Amino acid sequence: MTRSFAHLCARGEAADEYRILKKKGLLETNLKPMPYGEMIAIPVKKGDLMLNFDDVMKDNPHDKLSS
Repeated sequence: MTRSFAHLCARGEAADEYRILKKKGLLETNLKPMPYGEMIAIPVKKGDLMLNFDDVMKDNPHDKLSS
């Protein structure tokens, strides 16, 4: 887990918010968004709230097992 600032939004708005944050260059693309109560926490480069996020898996572990 990696600590990052979080942008909170309603679940129904999460996809649009994610695209907007990515377009503005504010998104931490190496971290996964996650549920946060009734909302979604999106990892961002600056903000007021800090949370722990899971890292995005760059390699598929199943590929390594089948080798």
